[in-house]
Amino acid sequence: MMLRRVHWWVCRRRGAAIWALMMVIGTWMLIYLTQNRFTFSELTTTPEEKIHQELMPTSSGKKSSILKNTKDLPVEDGFSRAEYLRSACKNNIHRSGNRKVRVSFDPHVNAVYCPLCKIASTFLTRMFRMIALNNRGLPNGTVYTPFDVPISDAPPSTDNLDLNKWTVGNKDASNSFRFMFVRSPFDMLFSAYVDKFVGPNPYFNRFSRDKNNQCGYANFSFRQLLEYVIITDKKKQTLDCHVAKWDACLPCEVNYTYIGKMETFKDDITSILSALRQFKSLDAMEAKSSNLHADDAIQDSVSGPYEWRKDIVKCMSWPDALRKIWRKLQIRGVIGTKGFSLSEFEAESISRTDYINVLKKVREKSTANERHMMKQLSYIEAYRNIPEELLDSIKHVYRNEFNLFNFSTDTKIFRQSDQYNAIGFFNYSNIESNILLHTMD
Repeated sequence: MMLRRVHWWVCRRRGAAIWALMMVIGTWMLIYLTQNRFTFSELTTTPEEKIHQELMPTSSGKKSSILKNTKDLPVEDGFSRAEYLRSACKNNIHRSGNRKVRVSFDPHVNAVYCPLCKIASTFLTRMFRMIALNNRGLPNGTVYTPFDVPISDAPPSTDNLDLNKWTVGNKDASNSFRFMFVRSPFDMLFSAYVDKFVGPNPYFNRFSRDKNNQCGYANFSFRQLLEYVIITDKKKQTLDCHVAKWDACLPCEVNYTYIGKMETFKDDITSILSALRQFKSLDAMEAKSSNLHADDAIQDSVSGPYEWRKDIVKCMSWPDALRKIWRKLQIRGVIGTKGFSLSEFEAESISRTDYINVLKKVREKSTANERHMMKQLSYIEAYRNIPEELLDSIKHVYRNEFNLFNFSTDTKIFRQSDQYNAIGFFNYSNIESNILLHTMD
């Protein structure tokens, strides 16, 4: 009996000691996690400038709802990204509360796509239109690609996926192939700027701080776009869809089958079209994909401004508008280094079709290497003079995107200003001159 009591006393004391140790460790971990919610730099605000205060990331933001450790990401493909996302969502107690999400849906292939602006949404909406056309049994064995579908024939979808019933309208979508695309926030912001501001677009004057100035978009800088994003997000206002975050597609609620990336777009489109058994369209695209994409980009970049010409010429001359279109296509890597070749008289009178043909001929005389370098160097030039504190704020706004999909937050490449001379991509006064490229070491 005595031995049993001694044994009971020892076990009790040992249990108490272990319990105390666990409490100490638990308390330490709680303090550590609380103090290390985010890795963003603590920034010093300047009281003299209200805008500077608005641009700083806050340290009291909500805890990120995604997994912080991205070292265990699976091999890069859309199915494994979706699997990783599902795993992350299991540990995510936060839900948006929304039960509907805007989608494109095709019942014939049972596919659901959630569109996000500036992440190939126009192309993918046209792809769904292509699928619908191909499913009608076209005459003479005709096969469509998304490029064969006019943008005007593929307006944004108004369909909604009802997550309570898993239906789109009265169609069952519970077992559908569901996919979305994501993109590096740095790339998305740059692409939005080039597409909407380098190429003149009066509709985006709404980004300007001066609402009374109808020409604010004409000289809107890349830095101003970043400031708009930071300030809008800090005020908890909705971001314009062209710079929106991926949570508009409710990734934890929809349970996606496939997550595509713009960085691997060609491979992802191949996988998706194969999964949807669109093999003939896939073959047609692979045969002439590069030229189809370039011709489509030229057509789209020219057609819009010609439609808005009356509004554009209130803020700049028409030759200047055509110069900006030229530079936009250079930055996108669609045409080469040749300078703007039209005289003032020619630019004033040239038709939309003739200008498209001029740009196509300029592309034909360029090389893939020079076009690739134009994209790379203009991207670096846009970011090279952006202060580090603004870049930190951008990382904070898009922290879920950077972390969950393993996008790099490294900004060292933007600081490689000594390795090449700035070309002046965003100085539109030198567009008549041919661009001299400098090799990056």
